[in-house]
Amino acid sequence: MEAYKLARALAQNTATQRLQLSSVEASVADLRGQQLSLQQQIASLYQKMATVLLQESSSVHVDEQSIQTLLQQLNKEIDLTRQQLAAEEQRFQQRQRALVALDEQIDQHEAERDSQLAADPLAEQARVDKENFAIELEKQTLLHAELEAEVAEKTAVYGQQKLFNYLLEKGYATEKYHAWRLRRNLDNWIAGLCRFNENAANYRMLFALQKASETKLQTLEQQAAARDELFRGFVSRVEKDIGLPELYQRLEALEAKLTVSQQKVSQLQLKIQAFASGEGENFQRIMRQLSEQMSRLPQQKLSELVARTASPDDDIMLERIRTLIPQEASLTGRIAAVQTDRENARKDLGLAEALESAFHRNGLNNDDLEFKWGLFDSEEKQIRRYMNGEQSLREILAKISAASRKRPRPAPASSYNNAGSSRRSSSGSGWTSRSSSGTNASRASSGGGFSASSGGSSSSSGTSSGGGFSSSSSTGGGSYRTTDSF
Repeated sequence: MEAYKLARALAQNTATQRLQLSSVEASVADLRGQQLSLQQQIASLYQKMATVLLQESSSVHVDEQSIQTLLQQLNKEIDLTRQQLAAEEQRFQQRQRALVALDEQIDQHEAERDSQLAADPLAEQARVDKENFAIELEKQTLLHAELEAEVAEKTAVYGQQKLFNYLLEKGYATEKYHAWRLRRNLDNWIAGLCRFNENAANYRMLFALQKASETKLQTLEQQAAARDELFRGFVSRVEKDIGLPELYQRLEALEAKLTVSQQKVSQLQLKIQAFASGEGENFQRIMRQLSEQMSRLPQQKLSELVARTASPDDDIMLERIRTLIPQEASLTGRIAAVQTDRENARKDLGLAEALESAFHRNGLNNDDLEFKWGLFDSEEKQIRRYMNGEQSLREILAKISAASRKRPRPAPASSYNNAGSSRRSSSGSGWTSRSSSGTNASRASSGGGFSASSGGSSSSSGTSSGGGFSSSSSTGGGSYRTTDSF
């Protein structure tokens, strides 16, 4: 499977865990609302009992209407937020399904584009030329890098020779050289000691080799760019005929809407999470007032007085309180249980986000890669085992890496995709798709000598003489050759 499809599977897993967490947090918020309602009812009953039994106590006062108004406002806000979240989650899922359908439609059109290009001899020849020049350019780039490194290494050896550099700076054996007869004779003697004429020619040839290689590299770059542009022209014409650019535009717009939708869902989930955690301005205001009112009520005294009074009203209210208190305690236990589910859901979301992030961070979302699973294996099984705790993040990443392989090259489909419009964009929502990456080239360097050639030939030799130094022979760029020795 392509890398972008695996990336979307991981993103879908993260979205599923996010929706699960949202559902659990909504349940916690609902239970907290019920708990708060029971607490308000208990406080209201205590207030009515206080009115009957403690008329002599002017300090006992519960502003029931104020608490009821706040409670209704809070419940309305919770209900509205849950409705908005449900609607936005539904919109998000619809857009996600539309994205999958559009992907399939684009895949079909791309297959049609590839088929038409493969059937066109001129387009196929342009593709082959493009691939060949790209390979040649890659080889020449590597050779040029090796040559530059070798030139730097060998010129550093020349720079350590004081006699050679003395004559080189004076311009010895060139039109710039001027000296009196005695100095000229002395310089001639020094030139003989360090074999200046031979090594100066080799020294200058090193830079000539580098310049020739650079010229060849620039020429190949221009030729490769021209072949690439020619092939892109074929691809663009076919894509325009079958309507691919419009589909790519729709895909980009849909991914942007999906990102906005996910941001809205996240914001609403945070709001629900605040309700579930007993946070937020309304929650805190109601809890403060309830606590204040309850602290003013002499509950034990009320219970004793109820047993003595002849009025049945306070007896009924006390029995009602005794019924509500266990219910409120039961809600507390249910909230604790649901909060455990919420922590598990948060843990699962963290696992899903860590896997998705590591997949992108390790460069596995790469157009040059594809993933092949075993006969009894699949990405769904691996993700499920990871989410169930049967394997660690490192282990599943190792299995994903083991299942990856470089897509065959040259291949018409990959060439057409590279040459066509850019369709798999990355978005902040995590619905990332195929990305491109460069080719890494390794470079080898020998210890004593160096070789670089456009045709693949190399040679090395060394000679030494007393009082001098030596460097290896080199070929590079074209058919140039030098033999450096002192």
